[in-house]
Amino acid sequence: MAIVISIILGILVGYIVNLYNEFENSKEKPYKWYLEIFYKKIKYLVVELATIIMFIIAFYKVGTINSLYFEYIFILSIILAATLVDIRIKKIPNKIILIGFFGLSVFILINFSAIYIISSMIGIVVTLIILTPISIISKGSFGMGDVKLYSLSGGFLGVNGLLSCLFFSTMLAAITGMILIFIKKVEKKTTMPLAPFILLGTVITIIFI
Repeated sequence: MAIVISIILGILVGYIVNLYNEFENSKEKPYKWYLEIFYKKIKYLVVELATIIMFIIAFYKVGTINSLYFEYIFILSIILAATLVDIRIKKIPNKIILIGFFGLSVFILINFSAIYIISSMIGIVVTLIILTPISIISKGSFGMGDVKLYSLSGGFLGVNGLLSCLFFSTMLAAITGMILIFIKKVEKKTTMPLAPFILLGTVITIIFI
């Protein structure tokens, strides 16, 4: 039954993420909530499938549907939404980050304890201390949107989870970049969207954390 719930939630959240991405991509014209967005393009189905898979992974990791399960699917959903926008315009909207931190605040209130609060705050602060100087030095190739998304991930996963996410995401990004340069799909100075790799790093961290 829990798997069925995860699948249904994955479909619903995937649909909402697709709607949001369509909205961000259609600001110049009145937005219409068509059901056809659900099946209109292959990429929408890919997002739906990816959301379902991530939610099932979260369930198998937690073993039940509880607060931790909803934390996992929430942060994954936020990073997925950021990923779609980042791929398209290479920018992560602040509204996504704000929604993410609002959700984190809600979960802190639900799971109110000193350990939970300290873990979240350390994850956020460590992220900002480590990555903000890198963003400044890189002069835009590593944007503050990426820093904020990492800090949000650190707020949910704690400092150990953050370091794991940071390791896997940067490693995957580096490998992907080298492959793309080798096959001459991009140039050395080309800036890649980092949100997809933050999403993969978060998924891997949730599996092994």
